Amino acid sequence: MDERAIDFFVTEGGADKIYPYEFDEMGYLTTRQNLGDILVNESILEKIQNISTNSNSELALETVDLFSAYKNDNIFFSLNEIYECRISLKKHVGSVGINNDMIRKFPRCKLDFGLQILFNIFFYHCYWPGEWRVCTIFPLRKGGERDFSLSENYRGISNTNTVGKFLEILTFKRMSVLILESLTEFQGGGLPSRGSVQTIIHLVERAGSFRAETDFVEGGKTEHSNFVAVALLDCSKAFDKMDRRIILDKLYKMGIRGRLFRFLVSYFHDRQQCVKIGDHTSDKVTTRNGGPQGSVIVLFTWLVYINDIINVVKNCDISLFVDDVALLIHDHNEQQLISRLNEDLSAIYGWAIFNRVLFDALKFNLLDIGVNRICRAQRDRVIYGDFHPSWSKSAKYLGVIIDQKFTFIEFINCVVLKVHNSQWRIFNHSNIRTGVSPYALFLILKTWIIPLFDYGCPIWIFRVFDGVFDMETSPVRGYGTPFKKLSTLYIKLCKAILGVPISSSSLAVYVRLGVLPLRYHLCLRALVWYLRGFHGKAGIVVQKQLFRMYADDEVWMNTCFYQPCYLMLRRLSAFSGVNFWEIPLHKVSSVIRDAMFSELNHFWSRDSTATDTHLIQPIWRYFKFSRICHSRTSSVLFHKCALGRAPFRQFLHRCGKHDSPMCRGGCKSEETISHVFFECNFFNDQRQELKKLCKEKNLEFNLTNLFTKEPLQLKVEKIILKFFDESI
Repeated sequence: MDERAIDFFVTEGGADKIYPYEFDEMGYLTTRQNLGDILVNESILEKIQNISTNSNSELALETVDLFSAYKNDNIFFSLNEIYECRISLKKHVGSVGINNDMIRKFPRCKLDFGLQILFNIFFYHCYWPGEWRVCTIFPLRKGGERDFSLSENYRGISNTNTVGKFLEILTFKRMSVLILESLTEFQGGGLPSRGSVQTIIHLVERAGSFRAETDFVEGGKTEHSNFVAVALLDCSKAFDKMDRRIILDKLYKMGIRGRLFRFLVSYFHDRQQCVKIGDHTSDKVTTRNGGPQGSVIVLFTWLVYINDIINVVKNCDISLFVDDVALLIHDHNEQQLISRLNEDLSAIYGWAIFNRVLFDALKFNLLDIGVNRICRAQRDRVIYGDFHPSWSKSAKYLGVIIDQKFTFIEFINCVVLKVHNSQWRIFNHSNIRTGVSPYALFLILKTWIIPLFDYGCPIWIFRVFDGVFDMETSPVRGYGTPFKKLSTLYIKLCKAILGVPISSSSLAVYVRLGVLPLRYHLCLRALVWYLRGFHGKAGIVVQKQLFRMYADDEVWMNTCFYQPCYLMLRRLSAFSGVNFWEIPLHKVSSVIRDAMFSELNHFWSRDSTATDTHLIQPIWRYFKFSRICHSRTSSVLFHKCALGRAPFRQFLHRCGKHDSPMCRGGCKSEETISHVFFECNFFNDQRQELKKLCKEKNLEFNLTNLFTKEPLQLKVEKIILKFFDESI
């Protein structure tokens, strides 16, 4: 048997006990006690029921100190735990059996007590049901252009029993209370208040400060920029190859003991999986390592598994995001830089061997991002094991493309391509006759396309304009073309939502939709991330970095995210009179947005185009669409009227599409929106209907209310459609 297949000893109540697990010759997890069919006697049920109903026990519904309660690893699951976990279940999570949404909607008294009895029986016996340890894997194609005849171009998605996932979440919460604070602060994934955006911000700002640093060389007479390098390491099949013996060892050492530990042993015991493609399912096989992807327990145990890698890295700044590892190093001497980098790579190689983790050197990305370039001879010295990783001009890290010049232009072009490939989601449903309502299209935009614009924008939006900007600020050299492409896509989508011609005023479309221009929208996302970091809601590492850089004037001046956000907030604060640093985080986005609209209103008031839109919407602010519309055609006409693009005779005559600008009702006046709604005799009956409706809704009869108030929209649409019926 492997030397690491050892028995774990623990003292409980003064007596030494051997933990009930070991590994056979093949490395499979086995047990000494029978974990098969469990006979639950009445005494156990009575014991659990008594604990559940005892108001003085730890399982009562009153709020208790979780750490103090769970420090006893043998405590049973309480009704409150069951309830809180059940209502927090996510919809549409891949699972087998009853749907999460159905579990969430059960009345509390009908389900929670039954689940409590069931889960506590399993917990009492440290037994994880066999069916819940079987996962069905569905192959999902990876992104990009790939050869899908090869299995490595598919990602295995694991589905397990829904109730089993419920129990996993309960167990995970127990684990996290006990050892969450023991995890390194440099881990950016799989933990509360941490994510990929925060990790990227921290890495980019740290690298930017290294690039800006200079050292004096040649006896202190010459100022020389530092050499800076980034190493992005790829961990191959992290969740699948995680050694169960090692993870159980680490969990025990970090404080998971007693019944909870034995329960986790049962979770990893005799796990099986099969693959399903269409109607065909493979035979079940027993797995030796790892666990199913999508399991919160497996994700959390991986964070524990890789947690101590930071202890071997002595020279580089390290960033972790689940199984992605980034090393950042700088030095005024390129030879010393490579030597120090090799020391850390050698240490990581040793850690990987001992922990049975495979870092695929073929997929490493090394970037020379300093102002001064490392010579080729020194770059060739980098070694991992017996392999020399290659250097790249750019590499993707957490979905963001980092280039060696640190401009992120390649990433912006990548965003342009992604948005371009997704615009069909709007255009396929925006036909003037068969399309859906603007509300539905705007929902599609926010759900599917806006996230493509948003992701990673904090690290590059202020580089485009070289700091603080307004509507009249031009992009700096090199950013003009990619940002123009991105802005063009954004306004095209906005115009498609309203159904107005592409030649319509972009500014008027923004005002009509009640949205921010792209530059302001991306700035808003960056400012929210800044304030999250300021309040410690983006991870303690980001907060520490922000305060440390703010305290150093020279470093602060060279930040490409923190300082521009700070200056932008100060400008908006002076303009609106709001102290954004004191606003609660759940309100900060809407407050900043309103401040931006206040600033944009000054720009809108000076604009001399789109006179009809100025007449209808003199104030640029958030606009709430009606959920319903009479038809797509009437909705398009409704918004064309507000933008001065409706087929009134004056507009058609100006475009050369009609002989006369005079009113079709025989009035001796030009046919404009104001004439039709307030003067035209031909429109008198409809005008009286609208006046009556306005009186019922306690609204003044004017163009602003007619084209901006939701209660009037449906009636106005019908009347407009009838009026233009001969022109459609």
